[in-house]
Amino acid sequence: MCLPFDLGYGAGSGLFSGPVKITAAAAGTSATFTSGSGDPDPATWTSETFTFTATSATTTLSLVGLSGIEYIGLNNVDVELGTVGVPPTASGVPEPGTVALVLTGIGFLGGVARRYARG
Repeated sequence: MCLPFDLGYGAGSGLFSGPVKITAAAAGTSATFTSGSGDPDPATWTSETFTFTATSATTTLSLVGLSGIEYIGLNNVDVELGTVGVPPTASGVPEPGTVALVLTGIGFLGGVARRYARG
């Protein structure tokens, strides 16, 4: 699984100044992310991705501020299955309703063919 997000801060001094740093943790995996170093741009955003493997049906995900904790901006936060930008693949096993529908269609075509062959 992966967690893409944008990490940001406001420029200037005091509560809204950068840089900001957070630690993301889930399922025994952790990573630290830092955005900016005092860039004068009033809206500094860095795109980040945290990748982890879920170890059970429920997995706790945490984002903890390490610096700049007065103001840490998170935007576009999303949890995705698989790899960023690659949709998860579907299972190769059809659902029972799909199988029933296909068999019904084949049976119908067989009946029509039989009736046509009899004349």
